[in-house]
Amino acid sequence: MTESPTISVEDIRDVLIRSISAELGIPPSELATDRPFAEHGVDSLAALSVAMELEDACGLTDLPATLLWDYPTVDVLAPALRHLADGRPMPAGEGE
Repeated sequence: MTESPTISVEDIRDVLIRSISAELGIPPSELATDRPFAEHGVDSLAALSVAMELEDACGLTDLPATLLWDYPTVDVLAPALRHLADGRPMPAGEGE
């Protein structure tokens, strides 16, 4: 299920912030971690790109295409992905 069970929530947050900021062309400091991705302008193509980067950077596999809609903020998504990295199921997302 995972390749890197030692990844921290902070590591995941950093990957999320870096990836989303790059997709949107904004400085990482402008990404509010409690604000929904859609409000920042994340669209479905950007969401897929971010999910692929998370898989690569965090050693996770088979992340759903709806990941950023089901877990709509950095503050919600990072801890959920940490569950997955530990081999536990992700908690129910806010968008489900």
